[in-house]
Amino acid sequence: MSRDVELLYLAQADEHVRHAKEGIARQQRWVDLHARDDPDELLRGQRLLQAMRETLGELLVHRDGIVQRLGSP
Repeated sequence: MSRDVELLYLAQADEHVRHAKEGIARQQRWVDLHARDDPDELLRGQRLLQAMRETLGELLVHRDGIVQRLGSP
């Protein structure tokens, strides 16, 4: 695969990571503001946050793989 294509994949991976982090921050704010007084909502919010963090971890692994394939310029 060409270096230009890998760089495009890296840019896309960076964008996905950024969006995932923003989504986690939004969900955390929602949990902090709305779910505190409702144990069921708090549990659902925490489960969603955990799933989102796991997805972020997978995105970071994917991104790291691209970086490794690119190696040093």
